[in-house]
Amino acid sequence: RDVAPSRGLGDVYKRQSLDFIVYDERQDHPDDVETVVGEGASHSEYKQTITLGTPKLPGIQFDQQWVSSDQHYWHVKCEHCGYTAPLTMDNILDSGQFNNEPDWYYGCPHCGKPLNRNNGMWLPVNPQRKPEFRGYHINQLMVCWLTADEIMRKKNSTSYSRRRFYNEVLGESYGGDDIPITVAMMEECGNCLLYTSPSPRDGATSR
Repeated sequence: RDVAPSRGLGDVYKRQSLDFIVYDERQDHPDDVETVVGEGASHSEYKQTITLGTPKLPGIQFDQQWVSSDQHYWHVKCEHCGYTAPLTMDNILDSGQFNNEPDWYYGCPHCGKPLNRNNGMWLPVNPQRKPEFRGYHINQLMVCWLTADEIMRKKNSTSYSRRRFYNEVLGESYGGDDIPITVAMMEECGNCLLYTSPSPRDGATSR
């Protein structure tokens, strides 16, 4: 069922009966959106939910949901040496056949042979905990219509900041020095001051 969010979450979703809820671009929604919208499925026998998005900053709610999931990654098996690992930037290699410019391709970091990205399977990397969510990490390295050269052009492009590359291409949160200060950062600083500030009994004035 299509619901217009412009009418207000609280008013709209209390009157809806929902079986299947999809949260798209979850990182851009209020933290309580699942609590409010989820009430629409309280009487459903299915109560199915899919949450999609990019955990842009470490520690935001969507990033916390990913951390608490079983974290499935697409593991690709090399057809030449049998090495199996998640698909990462380590799989983009330079053939070295051109002297003036790199020749990027998807290859096995173990043996260097070309890698068939379709020859893989979803495997959880957080199976030791009872997961609160089933999670799948999807990024641009996996899609067949983007070549290794296109990925590297984005990585080296001046129009792609490091944060944007991590968020939009790799689908990962980015905690570099160019991110805005978050509430979690301020709380962490407050905790440090709480434990390290001298006691007023020592002659210091607390502020």
